[in-house]
Amino acid sequence: FPENVVTAVETNVLRLHRRLSREYGIK
Repeated sequence: FPENVVTAVETNVLRLHRRLSREYGIK
């Protein structure tokens, strides 16, 4: 993948993880 695509995917994953952590208390 182009680097910018990989970065965008990683950013989305991190954002999703933070949202799930707040909602479900995942550490």
